[in-house]
Amino acid sequence: MAHSLHATAAETASTAAAGEFVLAMPTPIKTLKPEHNGGVEEDGQPLSPVSQLFHKPDSNSYILAIFGFKTLVDVDHFKEQMVGFARGHRRFRSLQVGNKEKQKLKWVSTEVDIHKHVIAPEIDPAQIIGSGEKFLEDYLHNLSKTGIDMSKPLWEFHILNGVETCSSVKSVGIGRIHHSLGDGTSLMLYFLTFARKASSGTAITAATLIPVRKNTSSGGNGSSSSMTQKIKRNWNLCRNTFVDVLTTLATTSVLKDTKNPASAPADTGRAPRRIVQRCFSLDDIKLIKAATNTKVNDILMAILEAGLSRYLNRKYGEMGNCKGQKNCAVPNIRLRTLVTFNLRMTQPISQGLYVNVTSYGNKLTFALSVDERAIPDPHQLCDDLEDSLTLIKKAATAT
Repeated sequence: MAHSLHATAAETASTAAAGEFVLAMPTPIKTLKPEHNGGVEEDGQPLSPVSQLFHKPDSNSYILAIFGFKTLVDVDHFKEQMVGFARGHRRFRSLQVGNKEKQKLKWVSTEVDIHKHVIAPEIDPAQIIGSGEKFLEDYLHNLSKTGIDMSKPLWEFHILNGVETCSSVKSVGIGRIHHSLGDGTSLMLYFLTFARKASSGTAITAATLIPVRKNTSSGGNGSSSSMTQKIKRNWNLCRNTFVDVLTTLATTSVLKDTKNPASAPADTGRAPRRIVQRCFSLDDIKLIKAATNTKVNDILMAILEAGLSRYLNRKYGEMGNCKGQKNCAVPNIRLRTLVTFNLRMTQPISQGLYVNVTSYGNKLTFALSVDERAIPDPHQLCDDLEDSLTLIKKAATAT
Protein backbone atom coordinates (compact mmCIF):
# COMPACT_ATOMS: atom_id res chain seq x y z
CA MET A 1 0.00 0.00 0.00
CA ALA A 2 1.27 3.39 -0.87
CA HIS A 3 -0.09 6.83 -0.50
CA SER A 4 1.09 10.42 -0.47
CA LEU A 5 1.02 12.74 2.53
CA HIS A 6 1.43 16.51 2.44
CA ALA A 7 3.18 17.95 5.48
CA THR A 8 5.42 20.90 6.23
CA ALA A 9 9.08 20.29 7.01
CA ALA A 10 10.13 20.90 10.58
CA GLU A 11 12.92 19.91 12.92
CA THR A 12 13.42 16.14 13.15
CA ALA A 13 11.93 14.76 16.35
CA SER A 14 13.31 11.96 18.50
CA THR A 15 9.85 10.58 19.30
CA ALA A 16 7.77 8.88 16.66
CA ALA A 17 4.60 7.36 18.07
CA ALA A 18 2.31 7.24 21.05
CA GLY A 19 4.94 7.50 23.76
CA GLU A 20 8.70 7.76 23.99
CA PHE A 21 10.88 5.15 22.29
CA VAL A 22 14.56 4.37 22.47
CA LEU A 23 16.13 3.92 19.06
CA ALA A 24 17.95 0.64 18.53
CA MET A 25 21.69 0.95 19.17
CA PRO A 26 23.53 0.98 15.83
CA THR A 27 26.16 -1.50 14.84
CA PRO A 28 29.54 -0.07 13.71
CA ILE A 29 28.94 2.87 11.37
CA LYS A 30 28.63 2.05 7.69
CA THR A 31 28.91 4.95 5.28
CA LEU A 32 28.47 5.14 1.55
CA LYS A 33 31.12 7.32 -0.05
CA PRO A 34 30.22 9.47 -3.06
CA GLU A 35 30.91 7.90 -6.42
CA HIS A 36 30.77 9.13 -9.99
CA ASN A 37 29.49 6.85 -12.72
CA GLY A 38 31.98 6.47 -15.53
CA GLY A 39 33.98 9.44 -14.30
CA VAL A 40 31.17 11.87 -15.16
CA GLU A 41 30.88 14.68 -12.62
CA GLU A 42 27.38 14.72 -11.11
CA ASP A 43 27.74 17.31 -8.37
CA GLY A 44 26.17 20.71 -8.87
CA GLN A 45 23.29 19.63 -11.11
CA PRO A 46 20.28 21.85 -10.26
CA LEU A 47 17.01 20.38 -9.13
CA SER A 48 14.29 20.24 -11.76
CA PRO A 49 11.59 22.95 -11.60
CA VAL A 50 9.09 20.45 -10.17
CA SER A 51 11.57 19.29 -7.50
CA GLN A 52 12.23 22.93 -6.62
CA LEU A 53 8.47 23.47 -6.37
CA PHE A 54 8.20 20.82 -3.66
CA HIS A 55 10.31 23.01 -1.39
CA LYS A 56 7.88 25.92 -1.54
CA PRO A 57 6.15 26.51 1.84
CA ASP A 58 2.68 25.68 0.53
CA SER A 59 3.70 22.51 -1.31
CA ASN A 60 6.49 21.13 0.87
CA SER A 61 5.51 17.49 0.57
CA TYR A 62 6.54 14.06 1.75
CA ILE A 63 5.49 10.66 0.46
CA LEU A 64 4.74 7.96 3.00
CA ALA A 65 4.82 4.40 1.68
CA ILE A 66 3.55 1.68 4.01
CA PHE A 67 4.75 -1.91 3.62
CA GLY A 68 3.38 -4.94 5.45
CA PHE A 69 5.74 -7.88 6.01
CA LYS A 70 4.76 -11.46 6.85
CA THR A 71 7.86 -11.93 9.00
CA LEU A 72 9.99 -9.88 11.35
CA VAL A 73 12.61 -7.78 9.56
CA ASP A 74 16.32 -8.43 10.09
CA VAL A 75 17.34 -4.80 10.57
CA ASP A 76 21.07 -5.32 10.00
CA HIS A 77 20.44 -7.23 6.78
CA PHE A 78 17.98 -4.55 5.67
CA LYS A 79 20.59 -1.84 6.24
CA GLU A 80 23.14 -3.75 4.16
CA GLN A 81 20.64 -3.99 1.30
CA MET A 82 19.71 -0.32 1.53
CA VAL A 83 23.39 0.63 1.13
CA GLY A 84 23.34 -1.06 -2.26
CA PHE A 85 20.04 0.58 -3.11
CA ALA A 86 21.37 4.07 -2.31
CA ARG A 87 24.50 3.37 -4.35
CA GLY A 88 22.38 2.64 -7.40
CA HIS A 89 20.18 5.74 -7.16
CA ARG A 90 22.01 9.06 -7.06
CA ARG A 91 19.21 11.09 -5.52
CA PHE A 92 19.24 8.80 -2.49
CA ARG A 93 22.92 9.55 -1.86
CA SER A 94 22.85 13.29 -2.59
CA LEU A 95 22.19 16.38 -0.53
CA GLN A 96 20.07 19.27 -1.72
CA VAL A 97 22.14 22.36 -1.02
CA GLY A 98 21.66 26.02 -1.85
CA ASN A 99 19.06 28.68 -1.19
CA LYS A 100 15.52 27.32 -0.84
CA GLU A 101 13.95 30.77 -0.80
CA LYS A 102 15.49 31.68 -4.16
CA GLN A 103 14.99 28.17 -5.56
CA LYS A 104 18.65 27.55 -6.31
CA LEU A 105 19.00 24.06 -4.85
CA LYS A 106 21.50 21.65 -6.40
CA TRP A 107 22.30 17.94 -6.01
CA VAL A 108 25.61 17.27 -4.23
CA SER A 109 26.86 13.74 -3.56
CA THR A 110 27.63 12.91 0.04
CA GLU A 111 28.52 10.10 2.39
CA VAL A 112 25.44 8.21 3.53
CA ASP A 113 25.31 7.04 7.15
CA ILE A 114 22.77 4.26 6.78
CA HIS A 115 21.96 4.34 10.51
CA LYS A 116 20.53 7.85 10.10
CA HIS A 117 18.19 6.62 7.39
CA VAL A 118 17.01 3.22 8.62
CA ILE A 119 15.26 3.69 11.99
CA ALA A 120 14.10 0.74 14.09
CA PRO A 121 12.58 1.91 17.40
CA GLU A 122 12.40 -0.50 20.31
CA ILE A 123 8.71 -1.03 20.97
CA ASP A 124 7.17 -2.27 24.19
CA PRO A 125 4.95 -5.25 23.19
CA ALA A 126 2.40 -4.17 25.80
CA GLN A 127 1.73 -1.02 23.73
CA ILE A 128 0.59 -2.91 20.66
CA ILE A 129 -1.32 -5.94 21.98
CA GLY A 130 -4.60 -5.93 20.09
CA SER A 131 -4.06 -2.39 18.81
CA GLY A 132 -1.47 -2.65 16.03
CA GLU A 133 -3.55 -0.53 13.66
CA LYS A 134 -3.99 2.22 16.25
CA PHE A 135 -0.27 2.14 17.04
CA LEU A 136 0.58 2.51 13.33
CA GLU A 137 -1.98 5.30 12.94
CA ASP A 138 -0.42 7.27 15.82
CA TYR A 139 3.10 6.63 14.49
CA LEU A 140 2.17 8.03 11.07
CA HIS A 141 0.40 10.99 12.68
CA ASN A 142 3.57 11.91 14.58
CA LEU A 143 5.72 11.51 11.47
CA SER A 144 3.51 14.09 9.74
CA LYS A 145 4.47 16.63 12.40
CA THR A 146 8.15 16.60 11.45
CA GLY A 147 10.39 16.82 8.42
CA ILE A 148 13.79 15.38 7.53
CA ASP A 149 16.91 17.39 8.31
CA MET A 150 18.42 18.67 5.07
CA SER A 151 21.91 17.85 6.35
CA LYS A 152 21.31 14.34 4.97
CA PRO A 153 19.58 12.93 1.85
CA LEU A 154 15.86 13.43 2.29
CA TRP A 155 14.65 9.88 2.90
CA GLU A 156 14.11 7.53 5.81
CA PHE A 157 12.83 4.02 6.37
CA HIS A 158 11.18 3.12 9.67
CA ILE A 159 10.90 -0.55 10.67
CA LEU A 160 8.22 -1.43 13.23
CA ASN A 161 8.92 -5.03 14.17
CA GLY A 162 6.09 -6.80 15.97
CA VAL A 163 3.37 -4.33 14.90
CA GLU A 164 0.60 -6.55 13.54
CA THR A 165 -2.10 -4.77 11.58
CA CYS A 166 -3.86 -7.94 10.39
CA SER A 167 -3.45 -11.70 10.68
CA SER A 168 -0.80 -11.96 7.95
CA VAL A 169 1.30 -8.88 8.84
CA LYS A 170 3.95 -9.36 11.52
CA SER A 171 5.87 -6.10 11.01
CA VAL A 172 5.48 -2.82 9.17
CA GLY A 173 7.90 -0.69 7.17
CA ILE A 174 7.32 3.02 6.50
CA GLY A 175 9.23 4.80 3.79
CA ARG A 176 9.32 8.59 4.19
CA ILE A 177 10.67 10.35 1.12
CA HIS A 178 10.62 14.04 0.27
CA HIS A 179 8.60 14.57 -2.90
CA SER A 180 11.54 16.35 -4.58
CA LEU A 181 13.25 12.95 -4.97
CA GLY A 182 10.57 11.79 -7.39
CA ASP A 183 6.89 11.09 -7.92
CA GLY A 184 5.01 7.98 -6.84
CA THR A 185 5.61 6.08 -10.08
CA SER A 186 9.36 6.70 -10.24
CA LEU A 187 9.78 5.86 -6.54
CA MET A 188 7.90 2.59 -7.00
CA LEU A 189 10.23 1.73 -9.88
CA TYR A 190 13.22 2.56 -7.65
CA PHE A 191 11.99 0.26 -4.90
CA LEU A 192 11.09 -2.54 -7.31
CA THR A 193 14.69 -2.60 -8.54
CA PHE A 194 15.53 -3.25 -4.89
CA ALA A 195 13.21 -6.29 -4.85
CA ARG A 196 13.63 -9.74 -6.39
CA LYS A 197 11.09 -12.31 -7.49
CA ALA A 198 10.28 -15.00 -4.96
CA SER A 199 10.67 -17.63 -7.68
CA SER A 200 14.13 -16.36 -8.65
CA GLY A 201 16.79 -14.79 -6.49
CA THR A 202 18.19 -12.76 -9.39
CA ALA A 203 15.20 -11.67 -11.49
CA ILE A 204 14.32 -7.99 -10.89
CA THR A 205 10.64 -7.41 -10.14
CA ALA A 206 10.63 -4.05 -11.94
CA ALA A 207 11.40 -5.76 -15.23
CA THR A 208 7.83 -7.09 -15.38
CA LEU A 209 6.07 -3.99 -14.05
CA ILE A 210 5.35 -2.46 -17.45
CA PRO A 211 3.66 -4.99 -19.74
CA VAL A 212 4.57 -5.14 -23.40
CA ARG A 213 1.64 -4.13 -25.57
CA LYS A 214 0.94 -6.60 -28.31
CA ASN A 215 0.53 -5.33 -31.84
CA THR A 216 -3.08 -6.08 -32.74
CA SER A 217 -3.05 -4.31 -36.11
CA SER A 218 -4.00 -6.44 -39.09
CA GLY A 219 -1.24 -5.01 -41.29
CA GLY A 220 -1.53 -3.32 -44.65
CA ASN A 221 -3.15 0.02 -45.23
CA GLY A 222 -6.29 -0.89 -43.25
CA SER A 223 -9.90 -0.55 -44.27
CA SER A 224 -11.82 2.70 -44.51
CA SER A 225 -13.85 1.73 -41.44
CA SER A 226 -10.72 1.35 -39.32
CA MET A 227 -9.46 4.70 -40.59
CA THR A 228 -12.79 6.29 -39.66
CA GLN A 229 -12.57 4.80 -36.18
CA LYS A 230 -9.04 6.13 -35.79
CA ILE A 231 -10.08 9.65 -36.84
CA LYS A 232 -13.05 9.53 -34.47
CA ARG A 233 -10.87 8.32 -31.59
CA ASN A 234 -8.31 11.07 -32.18
CA TRP A 235 -11.03 13.69 -32.42
CA ASN A 236 -12.54 12.56 -29.10
CA LEU A 237 -9.09 12.62 -27.51
CA CYS A 238 -8.44 16.19 -28.65
CA ARG A 239 -11.90 17.36 -27.59
CA ASN A 240 -11.72 15.76 -24.16
CA THR A 241 -8.20 17.13 -23.60
CA PHE A 242 -9.35 20.64 -24.51
CA VAL A 243 -12.33 20.43 -22.14
CA ASP A 244 -10.14 19.05 -19.33
CA VAL A 245 -7.60 21.88 -19.75
CA LEU A 246 -10.35 24.53 -19.62
CA THR A 247 -11.93 22.87 -16.57
CA THR A 248 -8.57 22.69 -14.78
CA LEU A 249 -7.79 26.35 -15.49
CA ALA A 250 -11.23 27.40 -14.32
CA THR A 251 -10.95 25.31 -11.16
CA THR A 252 -7.53 26.66 -10.18
CA SER A 253 -8.26 30.30 -10.97
CA VAL A 254 -12.01 31.03 -10.82
CA LEU A 255 -14.18 28.31 -9.33
CA LYS A 256 -14.31 28.02 -5.56
CA ASP A 257 -15.08 24.98 -3.48
CA THR A 258 -18.47 24.89 -1.84
CA LYS A 259 -18.25 25.66 1.87
CA ASN A 260 -19.24 22.57 3.81
CA PRO A 261 -18.58 20.90 7.17
CA ALA A 262 -15.49 19.20 5.72
CA SER A 263 -13.90 22.40 4.40
CA ALA A 264 -10.27 22.67 5.48
CA PRO A 265 -8.74 25.75 7.15
CA ALA A 266 -6.44 27.93 5.06
CA ASP A 267 -3.31 26.58 6.76
CA THR A 268 -4.17 22.90 6.23
CA GLY A 269 -1.07 22.41 4.07
CA ARG A 270 1.08 22.96 7.14
CA ALA A 271 -1.01 20.93 9.59
CA PRO A 272 -0.29 17.38 10.78
CA ARG A 273 -2.25 14.64 9.07
CA ARG A 274 -3.96 11.53 10.38
CA ILE A 275 -3.98 8.50 8.12
CA VAL A 276 -6.58 5.77 8.49
CA GLN A 277 -7.23 2.76 6.30
CA ARG A 278 -10.12 0.44 5.57
CA CYS A 279 -9.81 -2.78 3.57
CA PHE A 280 -12.49 -4.25 1.32
CA SER A 281 -12.74 -7.45 -0.66
CA LEU A 282 -11.80 -7.01 -4.31
CA ASP A 283 -14.33 -9.74 -5.15
CA ASP A 284 -17.14 -7.38 -4.13
CA ILE A 285 -15.87 -4.74 -6.57
CA LYS A 286 -15.60 -7.33 -9.35
CA LEU A 287 -19.13 -8.54 -8.61
CA ILE A 288 -20.53 -5.01 -8.93
CA LYS A 289 -18.47 -4.45 -12.08
CA ALA A 290 -19.93 -7.53 -13.74
CA ALA A 291 -23.49 -6.74 -12.65
CA THR A 292 -23.42 -3.10 -13.82
CA ASN A 293 -21.12 -3.45 -16.85
CA THR A 294 -19.00 -0.55 -15.65
CA LYS A 295 -15.34 0.05 -14.88
CA VAL A 296 -13.62 -0.38 -11.53
CA ASN A 297 -12.83 3.36 -11.35
CA ASP A 298 -16.53 4.16 -11.81
CA ILE A 299 -17.41 1.90 -8.87
CA LEU A 300 -14.73 3.42 -6.65
CA MET A 301 -15.94 6.94 -7.39
CA ALA A 302 -19.52 5.85 -6.68
CA ILE A 303 -18.46 4.41 -3.30
CA LEU A 304 -16.55 7.59 -2.47
CA GLU A 305 -19.36 9.94 -3.50
CA ALA A 306 -21.99 7.91 -1.65
CA GLY A 307 -19.81 7.66 1.46
CA LEU A 308 -19.08 11.40 1.48
CA SER A 309 -22.77 12.16 0.98
CA ARG A 310 -23.69 10.05 4.01
CA TYR A 311 -20.95 11.70 6.07
CA LEU A 312 -21.84 15.27 5.07
CA ASN A 313 -25.58 14.70 5.48
CA ARG A 314 -24.93 13.64 9.05
CA LYS A 315 -22.69 16.65 9.69
CA TYR A 316 -25.27 19.04 8.25
CA GLY A 317 -27.87 17.46 10.52
CA GLU A 318 -25.64 17.92 13.56
CA MET A 319 -25.20 21.59 12.61
CA GLY A 320 -28.99 22.05 12.40
CA ASN A 321 -28.90 23.04 8.72
CA CYS A 322 -31.30 20.41 7.41
CA LYS A 323 -34.46 21.99 8.89
CA GLY A 324 -36.33 18.70 9.07
CA GLN A 325 -35.46 17.57 5.55
CA LYS A 326 -35.16 13.83 5.07
CA ASN A 327 -32.35 14.20 2.55
CA CYS A 328 -29.94 17.06 3.11
CA ALA A 329 -26.70 17.35 1.15
CA VAL A 330 -24.08 19.93 0.32
CA PRO A 331 -25.01 21.55 -3.01
CA ASN A 332 -22.65 21.51 -5.98
CA ILE A 333 -19.97 19.43 -4.30
CA ARG A 334 -17.12 18.56 -6.67
CA LEU A 335 -15.09 15.36 -6.37
CA ARG A 336 -11.69 15.40 -8.04
CA THR A 337 -9.84 12.28 -9.16
CA LEU A 338 -6.78 14.41 -9.95
CA VAL A 339 -5.37 17.28 -7.92
CA THR A 340 -3.24 19.64 -10.01
CA PHE A 341 -0.68 22.22 -8.97
CA ASN A 342 -1.22 25.91 -9.53
CA LEU A 343 2.30 26.70 -10.69
CA ARG A 344 1.87 30.39 -9.89
CA MET A 345 1.55 29.38 -6.22
CA THR A 346 -0.83 32.28 -5.57
CA GLN A 347 -2.96 30.19 -3.22
CA PRO A 348 -2.21 27.17 -1.03
CA ILE A 349 -2.63 23.89 -3.57
CA SER A 350 -4.39 22.67 0.38
CA GLN A 351 -6.85 19.80 0.92
CA GLY A 352 -8.55 18.66 4.10
CA LEU A 353 -9.05 15.16 2.73
CA TYR A 354 -6.97 12.95 0.45
CA VAL A 355 -8.26 9.53 -0.54
CA ASN A 356 -5.92 6.98 -2.07
CA VAL A 357 -7.12 3.58 -3.27
CA THR A 358 -4.74 0.67 -3.79
CA SER A 359 -5.24 -3.02 -4.47
CA TYR A 360 -3.00 -5.93 -3.60
CA GLY A 361 -3.87 -9.60 -3.81
CA ASN A 362 -7.57 -9.87 -3.15
CA LYS A 363 -7.83 -6.73 -1.04
CA LEU A 364 -8.75 -3.17 -1.90
CA THR A 365 -7.67 -0.48 0.56
CA PHE A 366 -9.03 3.03 0.99
CA ALA A 367 -6.37 5.18 2.69
CA LEU A 368 -7.60 8.51 4.02
CA SER A 369 -5.19 11.32 4.87
CA VAL A 370 -7.10 13.99 6.78
CA ASP A 371 -6.66 17.28 8.56
CA GLU A 372 -8.57 16.49 11.77
CA ARG A 373 -9.91 20.03 11.93
CA ALA A 374 -11.82 19.26 8.72
CA ILE A 375 -12.48 15.54 9.29
CA PRO A 376 -12.37 15.05 13.08
CA ASP A 377 -13.76 11.50 12.87
CA PRO A 378 -12.09 9.76 9.87
CA HIS A 379 -13.10 6.31 11.15
CA GLN A 380 -16.75 7.34 10.80
CA LEU A 381 -16.07 8.28 7.18
CA CYS A 382 -14.52 4.82 6.68
CA ASP A 383 -17.71 3.31 8.11
CA ASP A 384 -19.75 5.36 5.65
CA LEU A 385 -17.64 4.10 2.76
CA GLU A 386 -18.15 0.52 3.94
CA ASP A 387 -21.91 1.03 4.29
CA SER A 388 -22.04 2.56 0.80
CA LEU A 389 -20.26 -0.43 -0.69
CA THR A 390 -22.75 -2.76 1.03
CA LEU A 391 -25.74 -0.82 -0.37
CA ILE A 392 -24.27 -0.67 -3.89
CA LYS A 393 -23.52 -4.40 -3.82
CA LYS A 394 -27.03 -5.17 -2.59
CA ALA A 395 -28.60 -3.05 -5.34
CA ALA A 396 -26.36 -4.51 -8.04
CA THR A 397 -27.02 -8.12 -7.11
CA ALA A 398 -30.77 -7.51 -6.80
CA THR A 399 -30.95 -6.54 -10.47
